[in-house]
Amino acid sequence: MLEGPVKSKINKYGKIETMIIQLPSFDNMLFSVSKSHDENNNPVYTAHLFNNKYADGYQLKRNEKNIYQFEKIEMEKMLPACNQ
Repeated sequence: MLEGPVKSKINKYGKIETMIIQLPSFDNMLFSVSKSHDENNNPVYTAHLFNNKYADGYQLKRNEKNIYQFEKIEMEKMLPACNQ
């Protein structure tokens, strides 16, 4: 079970719900999960697990059988560096 404080909860356009949870048990990794609906009004989820201390993160993917699983991703490709 994942437990931690909710850092953000947003409802955009009344159609997309997003929640970000900080996970103290995993070195304060952030878990971002969004829920929307497809054309048949079935729920569709997207999610990411990431921590700026690490180069890798995980992205939730749904396959053709509607089974979700996390895939490892390179965070540099997802979150570009901020140059100021």
